[in-house]
Order: sequence, then structure tokens, then C-alpha cells
Amino acid sequence: MHKSYADIATKKMDFSQTWFYRCMGLSFISLFVPLLANLTRGAAGFLILMYISLIVGMGGKSIFYIFRRLKREVNANKWLVLFALWYSLGVWVNIIGRGNGFSDWRLLIVPLVLLITIYYSLCIYRDESAFRLFQTCLFLVLGIQSYFTIKELSVSVNIAREMWLDLQGGWEYGNQGIYTSWVMLLPVFIWRAFMEKGILRLLLVASAISVTVAATIGSFATPVLLLAIGGGIIIFFSTIFSVEGQKRLVAIFLSITIVIGGILIYKNTQDNPFFAEVYYRINNLLVDPQSGGYDGQYRDVSRVLLAEISINSFLKAPLFGLGGGSIRYSPYVGGHSAIFDSLGAYGLLGGGGALVGLQLTILLGALKRYIKNRSWETLLALTSVLLLIVVSITNPYGDNYSLFLVILMSRPFLSLGK
Repeated sequence: MHKSYADIATKKMDFSQTWFYRCMGLSFISLFVPLLANLTRGAAGFLILMYISLIVGMGGKSIFYIFRRLKREVNANKWLVLFALWYSLGVWVNIIGRGNGFSDWRLLIVPLVLLITIYYSLCIYRDESAFRLFQTCLFLVLGIQSYFTIKELSVSVNIAREMWLDLQGGWEYGNQGIYTSWVMLLPVFIWRAFMEKGILRLLLVASAISVTVAATIGSFATPVLLLAIGGGIIIFFSTIFSVEGQKRLVAIFLSITIVIGGILIYKNTQDNPFFAEVYYRINNLLVDPQSGGYDGQYRDVSRVLLAEISINSFLKAPLFGLGGGSIRYSPYVGGHSAIFDSLGAYGLLGGGGALVGLQLTILLGALKRYIKNRSWETLLALTSVLLLIVVSITNPYGDNYSLFLVILMSRPFLSLGK
């Protein structure tokens, strides 16, 4: 007897074995890995692969099962979806109505990718096999990518800003955003590695080491600072609060190991030419925090001073901001803080407040998971989310790739559902 779509939607299936899941997973991996993005042309290839996924899902009828699952998850995460839709609408209205219109087509795609990321995350979060497979595949591919990155970076100091510039037509990888995103994923990366066994664990650990090295030798201060901040967060939570399944002595030993390792790394790299710019910026920041790491003729690009530009714009027009289109290049904002720039350009009601609400929702979800279940997974997921908040305040990457990757890989709002 022929089954109706309602029967298909209610039937349980192994989501990780569906072609819809496989095609969507491939589209995200291709988007986030520069070498693959070069083949698929970044955002354009992502949208094409996503469209193919929908067709495959409808052909295999798994799409109806997904719709039913999404209905339940969206209902359980109303605030998350509301803030994402609100922020996306604010971006589109500002870019089209108050910016450069459709000439900023790549910027118009970013909110769409955010919405797709959230909906896909809701599909895989409660499916352990699907979530594990996606995490493992992405981390292994990032490990391979970082190996080639290290080879390129080792040729010339400060080459990171010039790398992958041919990808600008599809997606932007010639900046520190990709390195920052890698570091933000490391806590979850490490957790996944030690959850596996045998050769897979070794491969994931090797990938984590490769990603760490690639992120730190790119002559950018932000990834190095994030590594230190991430280590501090883990030390604080694991020693002050008990972690389920681990004795306090183990947490203290881990903390001491991280501190000693950090000191040894600092001592052995401070005179290395690969880290010269990093330590120059860090030392300036320690001597004068308001400098943002810059001095002399470069002091006008201090993160603090740039944030003040955005804050002043927000105070002039708190409801809908001063506009200008992209928050990265709007003449009314500093362009180096996703949070302050979005408030200055879009205002509370025009999308800026929604981005703040979205990130707070993710943070509260991660914190709720940790309080409810003090495990290493929830602690390391919370660490990734806290690093996202730091990046969103101090860098312009907290509204796209870093945000997408943290949502996908750390299950920060899983506990918000029932």
C-alpha cells in the first residue's frame, strides 16, 4: 500500500544515512574549507549544493521527516529563530535600502547562510550519529587544509593576509577571520578527538595540532590571544567547579599543564620571526590596553577607538542606526566589532539588537547545558561560545563564519529544546 507523506514524516529513520544529510554536510564543509571553497566558488557553490540537497531530499522523501523534526525544534527554540530572522531582515533592509543595494550581493547571502546553518543545526543536534559524523568529517578536512596552510605560511612571514586572494570573488579567506574561527573551534575539536578511539583519535589529535600551528604562525595576534583566553576559561571552570566524570585533581593537573605549556611556548616563540608582530601587538596591549595593540602612526586603528565610533553612532540613532550598508565598511562605524558596529549601523530595532539577542541566546543555552550537565563536552562547548562573544566585541567576524561554525559544532542551545 502506498504510504502518504504524513506516514513518511512520522516514520523514524537514520538521518545520517540520508542523501539530504550527506549533501548538506558537503555544502557546509565546502563553504568553510578554503581549498574546497576555491573549487565551489564559496557562497555560490554552497547555495547550489544546498539546492541539490533539497531536491535529493524531496526525491528520497527524507525531507518530510526533516520538516517534522524542524517544526518541533523551532517551536522549542523560538527566541533563537526569532532573533536570527530579525537580524537577517535588518541586514537586508539596511544593505538594500541604506547601503549599496544588490552590488553587495555577497553580504546579502550571509544572513541566508546563517538561517540555513541554524535550521541544519536543529536537524542534527539530537542525532548523535549525524552530529558525530559531521564533526569528525569537518575536523579531519580542516586538519588537511591547515597542513597546506602551514606549508604556505612557512615560506614567508606575514604571507597570511595575501593567501587565497583569488577566492575574493566567491568568499573572503584572505584575512584572519578563518584563523580566528579555527581557534574558536579548538575546544570542541579536542573534545571530539578524545571521544574517539584508535586511529581516528590519532588523526583528530594530529588535525587539532595542525590547526593550532596554522592559526598561530599567521602573524595575527587575535588567534594567539584567543588560545590564551580559551585556556584561562577552561582552567577557571574546571578548577572552580567540578566536572562530571572527572576528579578535581585531574582538573587541577590539566590546568597546571596548560599554564606550564603556555609559558614554555611563550619562552620558545617570543624571538621567532613568525610571531614578531603577534608579540609586538600583545606587549602594546599589556602596556596600554586602550591602544588595542597598536601604537605610533597605527594607533588610530585601535579596537577601543574604533568601537567608540560605532558607540557614538548608536547613541545618535539608537533605534535604527545610521545605516551605511555593510557594518564592515559603513562610514558610520569603526568596522572592527560585530556587536558595536551592528548597533551603530542598524540600531536596536534594525537588526543590531537582534544580533546581540542571538548571541546572548546562544550563550545562555551553552551555560544552561553546562550547569545542567558539567561534563567536558559542555565545558568545552561553553568555552567556544565565550570565545565567540570575545570575537564579536573585538573583531568583525562574530556575525558570519565564526558564528556559523560555533552554532554548528558546539550544540550551544541544545538544552533549550525539550
